[in-house]
Amino acid sequence: MTHAIIYDRASTNKQEDNWSRVNAKEVGIRIAEQNGFTWEYVKEIGSGTTLTGRPKMLAILDRIAAREVQVLIVQELDRLARPEEAVVYSTIRNTIMDYGVIIYTHTSRVDLNNDDDDFVADITMSVAKKERRRILKRVKRGKQARAESGRFTGGFAGLGYAAVGAGKNSDLIIDREGAKIVRLIFKILDDLGGNLWGTAKHLNSLGYTGFLGKPFTANTIRWIATRKLYIGIFETSFTEKVIHRPELQIISVDQFNRVQELIKLRGTIPGAKATVKKGGVRGRYIFTGFIVCGNCGGPMVAAKHRGKVSYQCVNYRTYGISACSPSKSYREHLILPPIVDFLAGFMFDQLAAFHAAINNAAAQYGKSITEEALEAAIQGELASVQAGKQRLVDAISLGVLTTEEAAEKLAELREHEQRLMVEIASVAKKAAIMAQWQQALETVKGKNKKEISDRLFYMAEHKTVAFRRLLSFVFKPNSIRVRTERLKGNQWSGVLEEYEIAETIHNSRNLLLSFETTGLERV
Repeated sequence: MTHAIIYDRASTNKQEDNWSRVNAKEVGIRIAEQNGFTWEYVKEIGSGTTLTGRPKMLAILDRIAAREVQVLIVQELDRLARPEEAVVYSTIRNTIMDYGVIIYTHTSRVDLNNDDDDFVADITMSVAKKERRRILKRVKRGKQARAESGRFTGGFAGLGYAAVGAGKNSDLIIDREGAKIVRLIFKILDDLGGNLWGTAKHLNSLGYTGFLGKPFTANTIRWIATRKLYIGIFETSFTEKVIHRPELQIISVDQFNRVQELIKLRGTIPGAKATVKKGGVRGRYIFTGFIVCGNCGGPMVAAKHRGKVSYQCVNYRTYGISACSPSKSYREHLILPPIVDFLAGFMFDQLAAFHAAINNAAAQYGKSITEEALEAAIQGELASVQAGKQRLVDAISLGVLTTEEAAEKLAELREHEQRLMVEIASVAKKAAIMAQWQQALETVKGKNKKEISDRLFYMAEHKTVAFRRLLSFVFKPNSIRVRTERLKGNQWSGVLEEYEIAETIHNSRNLLLSFETTGLERV
C-alpha cells in the first residue's frame, strides 16, 4: 500500500491564517483518496531556509529513508524549501530522489527521477526564487522609505503600541491598556532596583501576560526596559537616522535613564543585589532550577561569597521577610553529598535499566541519516560560498565587476553564509547535548556505588553542564527539598528530604522499584 504524507508548512505563526486561501488539508486528502493512498496530515510552522528548525520535516525524511513513505503532498514545491536555500532544497530533493518518492502538488504530479519533471521543477523553483528576490527588494525599499520618515516599518508593534494602516501607510499609535502595563513595568523595575527576574515574576503573579499570552521573563522585561521608543526615540536598522516622535512617548526620560542605570549596576557591582541575576545563570551553578526553599517552597538562586557557593531563597531576596521568614540558605558543599549519595545508590541499584533509559534519552540527539547528509551538504556549500567570495575579489582586480556591483553580490553571499552558519550551529548544538549524555553514560558504568559516587562528584566539579543534564533526567525542576543540620560544634551536614522524579523515570516500573528502600518521602 502506498503511504502519503500531506505536508502543510507556514513560515511563521502569522501565516497560519493564510492557509485558508488554499485549504492544504482538504485538497491533500482529496488527492490521496483519489489515488488510493493511505495518508496522514502533518502541519508545521518553520522557515523554509532552515531544516534543523523543522523537526517534522526531518522526521518525514527519516521515514522516507526507512521506506515508510512513498508520496509527499504539498501545496507548492516551495513549501518543501525556499528556492534560495540550496542546501535545504538539495537535501530534501536528494532524499526524495534516492528513495523514489513522488511529489503531488495541488496542480501537478512530480517525479524528480524523471528528467522532464526534474527540469520543470528546477524552472519552477528558479522562477519562485527570482520572484521572491524581487518582492523582498521592493519590501526593503518601502521599509527604508518609512524608516527615513520615522514611521513603523512593520513586524511586532510591541507592548504599549498598536499598528494602524497598511503597507506604505502603516504607522504606530499608543495603545492605552498596553501603555499602562509599560508604566507599571518601569515602576516595578524602579522599586526593585532593576531586578528583571523579580519584575517578571511580580507581573505574572498579578495575572499580566506578555506577547501571545505567554508569561513575562527576564529577557522580555530587558527588551521592554531598553526600548527607546518609550521615550519617543525612533530607531531602526533600516536607517542610521534617529527621529524624535514625542506623540509616542510613554515613559519620562528621567525614569527611563534611571532604570537603565539600575539594571547596569545590578550586573557590575560585586556584593550588590545583582548576585540574584548573576547567581541565577543556569548552567553555571549545578542546583539552580532544582532545589527549593524549605520554608516557602520558592526557587533558590546561587551566589558566590569568598569562593564558596550558597543557594538563597529568591522570594526573600526580592520581597524580604514578608514573602519568606525565616529565609533559608544552603551551602553547596553541604547539600551536594546527600544528593550524590542518593543518585549513586539509585543508579547502582537499577544499573541496567538506568543505563538503558539514559541511552534512549541520548539517542534522540544522535545524528539521523538526514542530518548527516545535511551537514555534509552545508560543509560543501560553505566551501562554495568561500570560493565565490574569492572569485569576486578576482573579478574586481581584473576590472570585470565594479566595486558597487561586487558589493551587492558580496552581500548576497554573506547572507547565504550566515544562514548556513545558523543551520550548522543547530546541528553542532545537538552534538554538544549528545556529548553531555555520553558523559552521563560513562558515570553509570561504575563498578560499584562508591565508584559511581566518585564519578558524580568529579562531574559536578568539572563537567557542570553534563551533571545538570543528569539531574534534569532524574528530577523535576524546582522539586528538591534539602536541609542542613548541625553535627557538633561548627560541623554541619546536608540532608535530602523530598524530591519529585521526572516523568521519564516514573514511566519505568523497574526504576521505580528502587524508591521503596530509600527511606525518603516520595512526592
